[in-house]
Amino acid sequence: METAEQFRLQTQANAAFEQSQKEFGCYDGVDCDSLIAVLTVVRSGDSLKAIRDIRKVVDIPLTRVKQALMDCSELHRVDLAKCAGLTERHRAMVILERMKKAIAMNSGAASINLSSPDGDFRRTDCSDSELNYLRMKLISWM
Repeated sequence: METAEQFRLQTQANAAFEQSQKEFGCYDGVDCDSLIAVLTVVRSGDSLKAIRDIRKVVDIPLTRVKQALMDCSELHRVDLAKCAGLTERHRAMVILERMKKAIAMNSGAASINLSSPDGDFRRTDCSDSELNYLRMKLISWM
């Protein structure tokens, strides 16, 4: 790759990172390693296909998946403080995002909500860019 191209890509990456820091400044001062992430079903689509796709992502009891899809309720909860390390926290967030995509691919909708254990910090229906920012914050000690 040419030096000019490398410089252009690095400049774009820095600008995107600075924009994310401005947009998600609410995470400053929050212990992201202890957040609780919850995947909630908002709208159920094709339940059979969604169940199959969700269970490909994570080993979760069939009855729990069925119930959450029928009731449009909480499907999966992850306490990041209980994850063994940085890699496990990152992996837990990726799994939540994949579960959300599995539901969306089958005409449904889900949201990922974040909160602190004491309830002082709360974010609802986090966007993909917000979750990307959080994952980067978790693995890079920002």
